[in-house]
Amino acid sequence: MDATRIAMETLGRPITNTAILGAFAKVTGMVSLESLERAVLGQWPGKIGEVNVRAVRRAYEEANDPVDVSGVEGIKVKRLSFLDRDVSSWRIFRPEIDAEKCVGCRRCYIFCPEVAISMAEGKAVINYQYCKGCGICYEECPAKAISFEEEAI
Repeated sequence: MDATRIAMETLGRPITNTAILGAFAKVTGMVSLESLERAVLGQWPGKIGEVNVRAVRRAYEEANDPVDVSGVEGIKVKRLSFLDRDVSSWRIFRPEIDAEKCVGCRRCYIFCPEVAISMAEGKAVINYQYCKGCGICYEECPAKAISFEEEAI
């Protein structure tokens, strides 16, 4: 199941969270599609909720059937801090800040889930090593100082 493709086609952005939830529901059987849809609509009423439900459904439909992994032996995983993670390869779109337009409101800094944005001299600055290209900064910027451009490959 291609969560990025589903997100782009249903949400218009490469935000894969709800698509992945739909696939998770099908593959694990731990949550029903109906309860997941209710939860999404409870979190985001209106059009945002409706398009996210479409992403959940599409991913659910496209995901593979559940697989029994109860006999698979676990592996030891090293716990990383967010400072150890380079998520730049996840990006399809890249936010760009126009410092002239930036009013220093810090909304992008506050809402960035990867802590990729810092403030320098009252302006937002992006550390692209930690930026996964989710677009939250772009959506939250009231000054429209952030553009969201397709990443050059």
